[in-house]
Amino acid sequence: MKLVAVFVGVLSLGCAQAPPELSARVAYPHELVTLDPHAHADAVTQSVLSAVYESLVGFAPGQVVRPGLADRWTTPDDSTWRIHVRDGVRFHDGRSLAPEDVVASIERARRIGVLGHQLDEIKQVRVLENDERIIEIVTVRPAPLLLTQLESVAIVPSDFDPSVPVGTGPYRWGVGSVQGPVLLERWDGYWAKAPDFDDINVVFVSVLEELIELLEHQKLDVVASVSMDYVMNHEPDPPWRVVA
Repeated sequence: MKLVAVFVGVLSLGCAQAPPELSARVAYPHELVTLDPHAHADAVTQSVLSAVYESLVGFAPGQVVRPGLADRWTTPDDSTWRIHVRDGVRFHDGRSLAPEDVVASIERARRIGVLGHQLDEIKQVRVLENDERIIEIVTVRPAPLLLTQLESVAIVPSDFDPSVPVGTGPYRWGVGSVQGPVLLERWDGYWAKAPDFDDINVVFVSVLEELIELLEHQKLDVVASVSMDYVMNHEPDPPWRVVA
């Protein structure tokens, strides 16, 4: 499950052997800053929305670039990337992912500008004519790290409305708001390996005492951003295991 894999926190032993049909109950230390995946640089928001939205590429252990919504790419010259958009992917509203959605997503991220200068090297993005499902990115100068920069760009529909979260990820937005709680539901139409849980229930708990009470009464399965002091003070027999 991608969402849990990026947590820094503890995993309740009560869910260590949980079968995949059970829900996962997750707590973060503060609420989301936005539902717009292109309009923030916040770690908590990214962690939650990464279950809903995907990018063209990702990182494998050791920081090796791996295919995501792009299944292959070529570089015909030093300033040109040709990226093949994976076929058979659907958005949570049922529409098929098209190369035009990818172009619109990159242009939208560039226009909003939250990623700073990360996308400044891009000169042009377009759907390549006469070639099926290929987009072409031309840069102002050689950009060997372009794929790693595109990893931060969530792919959304070309007519995207940020108030209605629609992505291609393993979980689709159920109900919720930036203040929480949030319900993420397993997307049965997901193109890759099915996620582990039917749904994920996300809450935002900023008061440490409230978080401790929920954790110790096993009302949470995963807690992000627990302090090292708190973990160490509950050894040798804490009711959880540290995953990162």
